[in-house]
Amino acid sequence: MSRWCRSAISPNERLQYRLHPCTSFVIVPLFALANVGIHIDGHLIGEAIASPITLGIVAGYLVGKPLATVVDPALVSRSVPRGIGRGLSWPVIAAGGVANGLGFTVSLLISSIAFRGQDLEEAKRGVLAAALIATGGAWVAVRITGLSQPRSARARSAARPTTSSISATTSIRLATTSAAAPALP
Repeated sequence: MSRWCRSAISPNERLQYRLHPCTSFVIVPLFALANVGIHIDGHLIGEAIASPITLGIVAGYLVGKPLATVVDPALVSRSVPRGIGRGLSWPVIAAGGVANGLGFTVSLLISSIAFRGQDLEEAKRGVLAAALIATGGAWVAVRITGLSQPRSARARSAARPTTSSISATTSIRLATTSAAAPALP
């Protein structure tokens, strides 16, 4: 049976699956760091801590984005009678907010448009620092919230239908059937 299943997956997909960790966690980050153009040394950290541009960018990514990611669903869920969506919880939303601090390439593009010279270097340091800190924070948040549980357990919990989803599906089917039926004289 496993031989037949193995042959059902194309060699290209198997190769992509095997190379994914190497490309995603090593090659792409090294490529991004090489394109930043910052010479990293001990003097860099001292300058970054004293720079208001660097601190502003780090605060925006590590405080502003997670805060907005948690506050926006809270406001929306208060206006929607059924609350937050199925499969979501506040710890999951908070972990997603922490992961939002990982913005990198677009931030560098906008920084290169907005700043020049030393200010651009400080902005790059801020983006780099925020990405590194947010990476560690996202890893911790995922471990704390339990999002690292096996995929099959997450899929089973998300696949269980609720009574509200069953009744909503039934009412939609009834509405479409009654709309399609000819009117009686």
